[in-house]
Amino acid sequence: MRYFILLPLLTLLASAQQKPTYHRDIAPIMAERCVSCHQPGRSGRFPLTTYEEVCRAAPAIHQSVRGQRMPPDQKSPHHNRDFFERTLRAKQLALVLEWIEAGLPEGEKAKP
Repeated sequence: MRYFILLPLLTLLASAQQKPTYHRDIAPIMAERCVSCHQPGRSGRFPLTTYEEVCRAAPAIHQSVRGQRMPPDQKSPHHNRDFFERTLRAKQLALVLEWIEAGLPEGEKAKP
């Protein structure tokens, strides 16, 4: 009987300790906050539309986020109000850094 009580608790603890993965955690952040600029033909210097592109850019992302250069702050004269509504929140920044520092795990793609 105790096993039936412990199993959900162990499952909860295991999921709380999961490392972030690209498909589950990072892709939604990129889609919501980054891709509007970071895609071909837009203002971002490099695209962030696929796992491979984000992995190639990971060193630059890490350096820019750690150095608080990206996303630019509201003092930047080069961005309008709409841009700042898409900037990363503190929790999202931390998750992106954790993912990079965990070695860029891809994870499973969502089932169609």
